[in-house]
Amino acid sequence: MTFKTLNTRDDMVEGDYTVRNVPALDASENESLKPAKYQMSRTHWALTPQFENVPPWLQALPWANWTAEPRGNGKMHKAPRHPNGGWKLSVTQPGQWASFGEVVHAYEAGNFDGVGILLTTACGLVGIDIDDWPTVLTAHDSITQTLVEFQRAGGHVELSPSGNGLRAFLRGTLGSTGRKSGGLEIYDNTRFLTVTGHVHKVKVRYD
Repeated sequence: MTFKTLNTRDDMVEGDYTVRNVPALDASENESLKPAKYQMSRTHWALTPQFENVPPWLQALPWANWTAEPRGNGKMHKAPRHPNGGWKLSVTQPGQWASFGEVVHAYEAGNFDGVGILLTTACGLVGIDIDDWPTVLTAHDSITQTLVEFQRAGGHVELSPSGNGLRAFLRGTLGSTGRKSGGLEIYDNTRFLTVTGHVHKVKVRYD
């Protein structure tokens, strides 16, 4: 897997992906846009976000809140929801998403379990999702080394809401819509990824 050269964090702030505050959609104007009723509440399942650690170039992206919704396989579903009313958001309609400030306010009001971003081709970022990171990094030294290089170049690596996974965000694009391999998933478009701000410093193992 190859990516375009990573730029510094200052470079990442620039670009066409800055998102202005997006007002809540007036669903009354279109019957098909009316949100389903949703009881906003916090389950206390996830790590408490550390918003002060979210870099400015991530804050500039489209944002949403989410609440942990149990699945039959024991995992949690984390659908993107608008901070104003909790209706589900589509990953193909970034203009309806919210700002970083809006989702922080909704979270601090106690209405959701967390926050996350929408990756689009316009933002020029790649998101990496690693499940069961201790096992994956122990088994694959190349992934560990790659994450270390991302960090050195100004990329952002953090724990997932459960604490068992890792998220990495960096400057780049993929040649396809997404890639999966074992516990590793890589995306750069139409993908919602949670953000916690729990920065994790990956280190190379020396046996």
